[in-house]
Amino acid sequence: MEIKFSVKYKTEWGESVVLCANGKTLPMNYLINDEWSLRISESELADVQEYYYAIERDGKIVREEWGRHKIEYPNSMNPSLIFMSDRWLDNPTNAPF
Repeated sequence: MEIKFSVKYKTEWGESVVLCANGKTLPMNYLINDEWSLRISESELADVQEYYYAIERDGKIVREEWGRHKIEYPNSMNPSLIFMSDRWLDNPTNAPF
């Protein structure tokens, strides 16, 4: 089984979007119109329940999402591809800080 992650985010020059899960940081590929994508095998992220996106510049994380995304694997089906189409989870405007 493979998992395809996709998120829209407008980066600045020199920045890229990475997927973070289980202590790993995986670079994503820029497609078009601020769309970033990554396709990996399930074994690369074995037992991942949560993940988030971050912005990387010069090899350092400069921004992270406020929340986390969850993966819910299908119980009865065995699909060859799971498609995770996400949106960037920004800090809520009513957050105290």
